[in-house]
Amino acid sequence: MTTKATGYDWLKLGIRPTGYVWLKLATKATGYDWLKLEIRATGYEWLKLATKATGYDWLKLATIATGYEWLKLATKATGYDWLKLATIATGYEWLKLATKATGYDWLKLATKATGYDWLKLATIATGYEWVKLATKATGYEWLKLATKATGYDWLKLATRATSYELVKIGNQSHWL
Repeated sequence: MTTKATGYDWLKLGIRPTGYVWLKLATKATGYDWLKLEIRATGYEWLKLATKATGYDWLKLATIATGYEWLKLATKATGYDWLKLATIATGYEWLKLATKATGYDWLKLATKATGYDWLKLATIATGYEWVKLATKATGYEWLKLATKATGYDWLKLATRATSYELVKIGNQSHWL
């Protein structure tokens, strides 16, 4: 799925507000049919653990939103143990790890792909302000870093995607 793994530049391919469906692009690039790929459990089922921890049925939400269990597919496709990444999330480092592992902004992609405001859901479900925690965990101002890394004005894209004025919210809560 990543540029390095597939040779595709996903930002140029349309993983941005262009109307393209990124999972279809993933299917084309990897040769895997992501709509039909069988789901197989690998070790612990972290989605169930996440459900238990937060009270949200994340597997159900993801399935309803996308039609398939994309988080498990991500584990199978990338070879990354997302259970371990999710476990490390208790140390507030999941955004750092996800960004480093894949090379792109999963929060934005998830919001665009599913139509769910994942930042809001994550905050409500866990009680944590994930953007603030990500900044603390990485030592970087994550939203600004994402903008610099992708070449896109991520704050504007996020505002459009989530209806949040993240700059204003950031100034109020010291996210930025």
